Amino acid sequence: MDTDKLKLNVLNLCSRIEGKKAIVIEDLKTGEAVEINRDEVFPAASLIKVPVLSALFRMAKENQIALDERIELEKDSRIGGFGILKDLGDGLNPAVRDLAVLMITLSDNIAANLLIDRIGMSQINSELQAMGMKHTVLQRKMMDSQAKERGLDNNLLQLIAEDPSFGLDADGLRETMDPSKYVGRAPMQVDAFRKDIVDPALEANRDILGMRAEIHV
Repeated sequence: MDTDKLKLNVLNLCSRIEGKKAIVIEDLKTGEAVEINRDEVFPAASLIKVPVLSALFRMAKENQIALDERIELEKDSRIGGFGILKDLGDGLNPAVRDLAVLMITLSDNIAANLLIDRIGMSQINSELQAMGMKHTVLQRKMMDSQAKERGLDNNLLQLIAEDPSFGLDADGLRETMDPSKYVGRAPMQVDAFRKDIVDPALEANRDILGMRAEIHV
């Protein structure tokens, strides 16, 4: 892999896109890599759910947690954001394994929080360090407004829902903020960007990458 040429091509692509970017492309066979802003710090958002899952499986392997163990879904566990558990009734007792499935496949925030409570933040942060993520730290649970008020993050929608002066509840906000209502021309623009920018770049760098790559959206 010609890393110098590939890096120049990637930088050229990055120059056409606004926003902060960090990219790492690594050849898993040779270890060669193209790195652009690899140590830039970004909000982890739901990506933090991956090390949560990793910590869970490690603890299950060490017999510290049983995947068949059940955790009750209580009323005060309910939060907004992604997932299906927020729309189900109280008193459910999903298995830890089921919570992991919901957390990863549906990015369920309630499932993630229940697992964070069961695993423990210290265990998850230890897992992050073991995975080599030296600058990544789990500071709070999903949609934790009190933690955000302490400067750990921001959650505008929940603050609006909790402020009576707006006259909006969480359900109304979720309906208003449904992203499917606001996609506009995004699908066509993504297809055009892939066709005009991404596909030619992949084809031009096919020899450098040593493989034929395709992107499906």
